[in-house]
Amino acid sequence: MLMLSVTVVAATVMALPGPAASAVPSLLILAAGGPILVATAPGPLTATIGLAVTVAASARAARGLDLAAGPTAAPPDDPGGGTAGVTSLLVTVGAVAGFGVVSVLGEFAGAGTSLTLLALPILAAALYYSRAAGQARADRPLEGGAA
Repeated sequence: MLMLSVTVVAATVMALPGPAASAVPSLLILAAGGPILVATAPGPLTATIGLAVTVAASARAARGLDLAAGPTAAPPDDPGGGTAGVTSLLVTVGAVAGFGVVSVLGEFAGAGTSLTLLALPILAAALYYSRAAGQARADRPLEGGAA
C-alpha cells in the first residue's frame, strides 16, 4: 500500500509542467537525499518517504533534461520533443541498476552504507550538469554588448 503512494506521487509530478533547466541540479540533489533518508532513518514509513522524494525529484529532473534537450530528434508527428522515450528508458535502467548496486553492496558493506553510496553518482550528475549549464551560459554572447 505504501508503494502505491510512491507511484501516485510520481504520476502526479510527471503531470505537472516541466521545470526550468536551472532547477535540474537542485532536483538531482533532492533525489540524492532520498536514499540517505532511508539509510539514516530505517523503517517502512521513512523508506516510503525516501522513495517518494527520490522518484518525484528524479522524474522532475528527467523532464527538465528533456525540455533542455529540446526537439532535436523529434519526428514531425511527435509533439513531446522526441527525447521523452529515451529519458524514460535511461531513468528506468538507472533505477534498476541502482537497486542492483544497493543489493550487491548491501551484502558486503551493509544497507545504510550502500544507500549512502548510491547518492554519490546522483550528486556527481548534479555537479556535472550545473557546471555544463554554467559553461553554456558563459559561452553565450551578451546581448547588446561589445565583444
